[in-house]
Amino acid sequence: MIIAGDFNREFEENGDHQGAFLRGAIPGVAFATFERSCWKDFHFPNGEVVRAAEQTFPEIGTVGGSPLPFRPSSNAKIDHFLTTAGAAGHVSGAAQYPMGPEARISKPATDYVRTCDGKPDKFENGKVLVFSEVEPSDHCPISMLLR
Repeated sequence: MIIAGDFNREFEENGDHQGAFLRGAIPGVAFATFERSCWKDFHFPNGEVVRAAEQTFPEIGTVGGSPLPFRPSSNAKIDHFLTTAGAAGHVSGAAQYPMGPEARISKPATDYVRTCDGKPDKFENGKVLVFSEVEPSDHCPISMLLR
């Protein structure tokens, strides 16, 4: 079995309970993980995103918060291939690809993190995580070669 995906999980980190669950539930499971280096050369327009968030979501400031732009490069090792022991023998390689010049912010400040009652959810420092529409994806393209 091989499963590829955008898991938004760091399966190989010691504290990740989902990774621990998968290791216990699927004999021989392995994770082909990647540092999120595909975004390393992208110039992220922080100021533009903050200004757009302040205009689009004034409720963030009303609750004493300030926008914190989510940057695709801020998370590591969340794009994976999961393989089982039988499938692993057929894998001859796996790779991640840089985003290249097609990577862009198509719309800054499209959403933010909310509490269950719909209010801006602030971190301890008062920041509210704000998301932008990123193209082609906020994740790194990955591929696997099978033989």
